[in-house]
Amino acid sequence: MLQQALRQRMQEMTAQWTLHGLVVFGMDGSRIDLPRTKSHEQASAPSRTPSRRTKTARGKRRAPSRQKHASHPQLWLTTLFHVSLHLPWNWRIGPADSSERSHVLDMLETLPDASLLLGDAGFVGYDFAQTVLTSGRGLLVRVGANVTLWKQLGYVRESMKTVSVWPDQAAARRDPPLVFRHVVVQGPRHPIHLIVSLPPGQRLSDRQVADVYRARWVIEVFYRHFKQTFARRKLRSHAADNARVELEWSLVGLWSLLLYASDELNRQEIPLERLSAAGSLRAFRQIARDYYHPAETSNTLRQRLRRALIDTYPRANKASRDYPQKKQTRPTAGPPKILIASQSQRQLARSFPPLTIKG
Repeated sequence: MLQQALRQRMQEMTAQWTLHGLVVFGMDGSRIDLPRTKSHEQASAPSRTPSRRTKTARGKRRAPSRQKHASHPQLWLTTLFHVSLHLPWNWRIGPADSSERSHVLDMLETLPDASLLLGDAGFVGYDFAQTVLTSGRGLLVRVGANVTLWKQLGYVRESMKTVSVWPDQAAARRDPPLVFRHVVVQGPRHPIHLIVSLPPGQRLSDRQVADVYRARWVIEVFYRHFKQTFARRKLRSHAADNARVELEWSLVGLWSLLLYASDELNRQEIPLERLSAAGSLRAFRQIARDYYHPAETSNTLRQRLRRALIDTYPRANKASRDYPQKKQTRPTAGPPKILIASQSQRQLARSFPPLTIKG
């Protein structure tokens, strides 16, 4: 009931509800560390199989620190995030080896109709995309070398940017191809390949598609606020059931705090991009600490929140800094494979009812 009330309050902020005419939700997952207790190890440690290799590809054994990290109890948090309002919408919690795609499909019915889901390369999959598109919602994801895109299937009237996702398993089940538009965006280091299928009746230019994908970064910023600013990188509860309650209420607390601060900035016509999560949290803590003291007329909570803004001076480049928490995983290297369909594939594709290209 509390989550529904917060979502209803978000929908009342109509000026920031859409991005390029679309309601866009980012989706991403992250791990939350837990204390190394017997309760957490039984409930949340990653599943281990006897056949798991203990050596790396180069024949070297895994370092002891990495072996310890591999068995460390963690919770997996998958979040749906409203990119225009910079606020969470819904989430699911599971063990460290949970599937973020399954979590998103479980939350799909809570999204408004004709909304657009925005994700990175971890959300590529035929079954996942088919479920999202069948529900009447759109999908925009990044693809890499692990994805094959087909052209000239003869399934729809194609343009130069029309591609289809049709793995061999789907063709063997006689499932139809999924039609997307292929957009290439120049990233800071290399080109980024995107595939997009918009809800019915919606259109975006290539530049707008690039703007929407860049807006996905706000969910990464939210995870940083939650783990670093809100100090929830590692939970404190020693029991597994209590840890889930702690995580749920921590998310609700930060969500409510940021929503209240966003509403105040919206009243003052201040862009939400300038909202400082650290400053807003500091304002709430100061008011709570001085609860028994008379409030200063020039220093109320709303006035503190109006001053809790990010500075406008340009930041220096941080790419050269050696952060201890920097991710070791690399994105899928290389562009996707774009192949021309064979004659047998064209014949099979033509056996399905034709579609119209969306987006």
